[in-house]
Amino acid sequence: MMVALVGVTACQRPAQYPTRDGSIFVLDPGSGAVAVAVADAQVCPGAVLAIAPAEARIGESLRVSVDLPGLAAGAAPQLRWFASAGSFADPGAATTSYTCPGRDQAGPQTLGVTVSMGACRITRQLTVACFALADGGGPASTDAGDAGVICGAGDPTACEGPACQQCTLESCDTLAAVNRRGGTAIAGCDIYVSDLQQQQCQRAYACMRDSGCVDNSNPIRCWCGSVVPELCETGQVPGNGPCRQAIFEAAGSSDPVLVDLRLTDPGFPIGGAINLATCRSVSCSVLSDPPNPVCRL
Repeated sequence: MMVALVGVTACQRPAQYPTRDGSIFVLDPGSGAVAVAVADAQVCPGAVLAIAPAEARIGESLRVSVDLPGLAAGAAPQLRWFASAGSFADPGAATTSYTCPGRDQAGPQTLGVTVSMGACRITRQLTVACFALADGGGPASTDAGDAGVICGAGDPTACEGPACQQCTLESCDTLAAVNRRGGTAIAGCDIYVSDLQQQQCQRAYACMRDSGCVDNSNPIRCWCGSVVPELCETGQVPGNGPCRQAIFEAAGSSDPVLVDLRLTDPGFPIGGAINLATCRSVSCSVLSDPPNPVCRL
C-alpha cells in the first residue's frame, strides 16, 4: 500500500484558543482542493478524498467528496463519513458538505470516510482547519463578534458595551483604571493628549478589532499578515497584514525595525492601541481562558 499525505506544520507562539495561525497549512479558498490519494490492493478500489476550500470559520461549511478509482461497474459500496467534531449533510453520500463545529471545538478537525464493499473495507481521513478568529469566529457575513456589538461612529475603543468597558476597567491599565487603583496607564487611546495621536491610536485599534487579526493576544498578523514574523519585523520581507498602514501611522514610522520596537511602547499611539487590544484579548474575549466574550477582540 502506498500512502501520500499532504500537510505542513510549523512552530508558532503557543495558543490558548484555536485561531488562524502558522500551525495549520492554509490555502486560499479559491486556490483549489486539498486531496489525499491512496491506492489499495487490486481486490479493492482506490480512494481519493477531496475538500474545497481548504479551511472555514466555525459554523461554515466545506464540500467534501470521495472518488473510488477502479470501482467495478455495477458495484454499490456503502459510504460513511465521520469527523472528530462537526456534522455532515449526508453521511452516506459520495459528495456532501461538512459543517465546522462551534467555537468550543474550533481548530484542526479530522474528517474521514469508510468505504465498505464485500470483503473490502477502506478507511481514509485527512485534517481540515475550522478557525475561530478574534471576533469570535462566526460566519464571515456576521458583523459583530461574540460580544454582539456593532460599532459605528465615535470612539471605537469605547463602543462595545458596558460589560466590555467593565472588564477593561478591571483588567487593563487604562487611564480610568489607574486613576482608581494607581499605576501607570499604558493601554487605550485617551492616554494621549493630542487629537492626532488619539485618532491614530483609535484607527489602529479599530482595524485590529474589525479585521479579526489578533491571534491569541498576539497582533503581529495585523502588520505582517502571511509573512513570517521574523522576516517582516526585520524588514527582509514587507508585511501584508490588513492593518499595516494604520500601524505605521500610529508608530510614526514605516521602518520595520522602529515599528517593532514601538509596538507596545505607550509613548507612541500604536502602543496604546496594541496594549488595549492584547489586554482585552487575554481577559475580555472569546480567546480568554476561560472564555469571557464581552469584547470583540
